[in-house]
Amino acid sequence: IEDKEELKRYIETTGVERRYIAEDGICSSDLCMAAAEKLIVDAGWNKEEIECLIMVTQTPDYIFPATACILQHRLGLSQNCLSFDITMSCPGWIYGLSVMSSMLSAGKLKKGLLLVGETSTKAKSPYDRVNLLAGDAGTATLLEFKEGAKPLLFSMHSDGSNFKSLIIPDGGYRNPVTPASFEYHMCKDEIMRNNLNADMQGDDILSFAMHTAPKCIKNLLEHYEIPKENIDYFLIHQANKMINKLIQKRLKIDDEHCPYNIADFGNSSSTTIP
Repeated sequence: IEDKEELKRYIETTGVERRYIAEDGICSSDLCMAAAEKLIVDAGWNKEEIECLIMVTQTPDYIFPATACILQHRLGLSQNCLSFDITMSCPGWIYGLSVMSSMLSAGKLKKGLLLVGETSTKAKSPYDRVNLLAGDAGTATLLEFKEGAKPLLFSMHSDGSNFKSLIIPDGGYRNPVTPASFEYHMCKDEIMRNNLNADMQGDDILSFAMHTAPKCIKNLLEHYEIPKENIDYFLIHQANKMINKLIQKRLKIDDEHCPYNIADFGNSSSTTIP
């Protein structure tokens, strides 16, 4: 954005001032591997003790094999380490945390490594203003089973009815890549994309976020009988500042209890919360 006034309005609306973009040839796995190597050293863990590796991403290295299996080898983890991918975008870290904690709670596994990463800028059209929101990132989370620890509490939901509101149309087995997949065309939101670019219908996403996110948070608190005033921080997926502020308003959460870092990292999909 070259116009300074327009740039100012964009920053005020989205909350994004700067973001990180992975260089060509750098994948989600590379970012997650760097995060994992640092975290394992900082925690003083022995890699041989890690018994489970989950990789959450929608921008994997390949259609198959699983990126988690590749990272098991690259990180030098034991071949006894259970490794698999979860395909999920914005709620990815929560899904991964739920799966990993459930597996560890069964008592057979003691230590797990949860990797969550996206290079979503690679999936955006260069003509798409939404691309200015996107940031690339990789995160690592270590979990360890501890007898008597308080449980992690989740309220999980799914709604695939509007799957076309956020989709890359071609490249899977439903719509394989053809020469036409690379041809740019004007979409109904008046943005030029090809069928290998992420197509997001902003109005649909806004409506979904506004109606669903507050309801999910209320359901969680009500189900587990947790008073809202007992929560130190509400860490909401950072879609953009405008959406998050509307969610805050509906839930009557003040800024002190809802921190953000979107100004520095943008919307990095599943990695915004970790």
